[in-house]
Amino acid sequence: MQVVLQLSRDCNFACTYCYQSHRPGRGMSADTVRKAVRFALDEGHEHVALTYFGGEPLLERGVIEETLPGLARIGAARGALVTAKVSTNGDLIDESFCELARRHAMFVSLSTDGCPEAQDAGRPTKDGRRSSEAIAHALEVLSATRTPFATYSVVHPRTAHLLAESVDWLFSRGSRILISTLDFGAPWTDAALLELGRQYRALSRRYMRWSKRGLEFYLAPFDAKISAWTQAEAIRPAQCAAGVRQVAVDPDGYLYPCIEFLENDSMRVGHVDTGFDRDAMRAWRHDHAGERPDECGGCGIRERCGSTCACLNLRTAGSARAVSDLLCAHERLVTLAADRIGETLWAKKDRGFLRRQYEPRHHVLSAVEHLLEEAKLT
Repeated sequence: MQVVLQLSRDCNFACTYCYQSHRPGRGMSADTVRKAVRFALDEGHEHVALTYFGGEPLLERGVIEETLPGLARIGAARGALVTAKVSTNGDLIDESFCELARRHAMFVSLSTDGCPEAQDAGRPTKDGRRSSEAIAHALEVLSATRTPFATYSVVHPRTAHLLAESVDWLFSRGSRILISTLDFGAPWTDAALLELGRQYRALSRRYMRWSKRGLEFYLAPFDAKISAWTQAEAIRPAQCAAGVRQVAVDPDGYLYPCIEFLENDSMRVGHVDTGFDRDAMRAWRHDHAGERPDECGGCGIRERCGSTCACLNLRTAGSARAVSDLLCAHERLVTLAADRIGETLWAKKDRGFLRRQYEPRHHVLSAVEHLLEEAKLT
């Protein structure tokens, strides 16, 4: 189970597309962190994947430092595995934090929109300063200390033309796990989607070039779409994880099905002290149940589509079981690009592609120790 902890409701950034209402106040206590882990273990899960989240979680760095070293022991006492990740904007990353992360095997998810122009377009600091220099420094420190990390980017219509350039910029600074998603709440026009299509084609060429060179990398959303085809028997059809394989915890210990609902008290489904409210959970599952919308029947990419995400559907279409035109158009666009990559590399019997997509033992994180080393060779 994924347990996402909102360590703080506050943030030192003011990202233009953020769905949270940041505000100062008391953050999550170390005791609540431990209770959240034990709650998940009490639910019978053999692996608890903990994410320190926010706001900006490094504003509560002391809580991370206090709880991280003991997570593995809590899990081991129950015969379970507890792992940790932190999702941060990078502004407060330094060498000592990277040392903490490496010592306790905590993965770092760095939120950055890429090259300086893209980063500064949508991710100013709370006091209005540009944040691109802070991101460049965070990438430098992460790479220099060989801390396993991924970069997570949001693409807005005004930055769509910078997507390929941003991926190049991040790649050149050591990122080998590169994940991007759309700002689905933005006003995407036909012209912006056409530009996005051009950027995906440019990224396709980079994907094939990197694969030919034998580099280890993961480029989303392409790799997820390709794997959903090449490993269809091993990978379960996409289903909404909210309230099923994921739960979010606010600073006061209340449980929510997903991080997107942390702003809505009516979406509470329990508390770390008392566990799930079974009636609330039944009502939640009844409302969406992780099912694909009826309107998707007969679609050729139905089993590889993100249309089961209840949170995204609620935000963009007003219903957990409805799909917005934008989501539908984007899923078709990116799946087409991914399939062209797959067809081309399969025909060429590209070794890197075949290993990533058809070797059962291969996983992007199993190769993470090689990622930073290869970054120095490019």
